[in-house]
Amino acid sequence: MFEFEAVQVQGQIGHASIVLTADTYTSVLPELRRQAARATARLVLSAARGTARKVRRGRCGWMTQV
Repeated sequence: MFEFEAVQVQGQIGHASIVLTADTYTSVLPELRRQAARATARLVLSAARGTARKVRRGRCGWMTQV
C-alpha cells in the first residue's frame, strides 16, 4: 500500500524521484499514524467517559429500559 501512497505524494509534491519521496516520508508516516491513533483514542475515551457518567447518573435511556 505504501508504494501507491508514495506515488501519489510524489506526484502532488513534484519530486523527480520516488526514492526521494520514499526516503523522506517513510520516516514521517509512522509518526503521523501514531498521532492519528492517539487522537482517535482520546476521542473514544472521552465519549466512553461521558457515557459512563450518564449511566451512573441514570440519564442513559437504554439503561432505564433494562
